[in-house]
Amino acid sequence: MVLKKFTRIVAGTAFFLLISALFSCEEFIIVDCTECESIEPDAAILEIKLAEYRPGALITIYEGTPENNIIFKQFISHSKSEYQSVILNKSYTLTAEYTLGDRKDIAVNSVMPRVKLEEAKCNEPCYFVYDTSVDLTLKNSR
Repeated sequence: MVLKKFTRIVAGTAFFLLISALFSCEEFIIVDCTECESIEPDAAILEIKLAEYRPGALITIYEGTPENNIIFKQFISHSKSEYQSVILNKSYTLTAEYTLGDRKDIAVNSVMPRVKLEEAKCNEPCYFVYDTSVDLTLKNSR
């Protein structure tokens, strides 16, 4: 009887903690202190991952959504990844248009690079930039 009551209390507490963690407003970010900066950055380097077997992709970076029609940058890539400097705390939508013969495939993804002041996890307070990678590889190519 006592064991049953104890098990209920432990299970209830674990359930409460799990629900609290899932619905909390705080984002869970793993901070790599070696990538922290002492001065707050105003830009980030965006890593754009591309399909390596489809050279010559037309990459378009839009500020906000493509419907806004504000092109931040457009270029052709022949590698499996590209790097582009962008402004922090701004939303970007990226497209990669792959052409193979008469067939065109388009990959679309969005990202908002952000910065966080980390005061507790590292030796000294520092700024950590996150959400800097965007995947434009093709998921279901034939």
